[in-house]
Amino acid sequence: MKNKKFKINIKWMGILIVIILCIVGICFGAIVISENTKKHELYLSDITCSYQTVGYGSLSVDHDASGNLLSLKDVDEEVAFEHGFFAHAYSTLVFDGLKFKKVKQFQTYLGVGKSARNNGNTSMQFIIYFDQVEVYHSETIDKNSTMIFLQLQVPKNTNRITLVIDDLGSNANDHGVWANPKIIYQGKQAFEYRNRDTLLLNSNWRRKNEKIC
Repeated sequence: MKNKKFKINIKWMGILIVIILCIVGICFGAIVISENTKKHELYLSDITCSYQTVGYGSLSVDHDASGNLLSLKDVDEEVAFEHGFFAHAYSTLVFDGLKFKKVKQFQTYLGVGKSARNNGNTSMQFIIYFDQVEVYHSETIDKNSTMIFLQLQVPKNTNRITLVIDDLGSNANDHGVWANPKIIYQGKQAFEYRNRDTLLLNSNWRRKNEKIC
């Protein structure tokens, strides 16, 4: 009789263990699924670009050429931003090696930096490529233009984001700003760096004095 009870207890103990393992497995799976579907933000100025070139001076990250916060015009007031790039046109910024299958959106503000606000010669166009496909091309922007906000869907399997500011033939006071440029992605990691030797650029993006950053 004791042996029978012992066998029954072992049976129920085994069933209980299986139930506990199933519950743990379901909970763990839910956590993994939740983490993989959770949305995160990553500012492009927080990672190293694969390639960069500017028309004058050097690329400024998270500040303008004078070390001040990036600033764009919004109707009648200046708006400061803590993240982004001050890039004198003609400029090209390339972000390569991101795991874009997890990236859902690209967002940015763009416009003329405050330092060029009092000069009438400023004229630029902002262009965005996903891989080698042009997905945005602004109208001509001058010192009186208000900032523009963009929110673009990133196609699955995109391998590269390229940000271009065209000086339209003259780069006098073409102080271009990409403010708060960021990607919205899912999962724990959004990027991995590739060997820079594998970076191939569309020849239309190239200008003199190029640098690999």
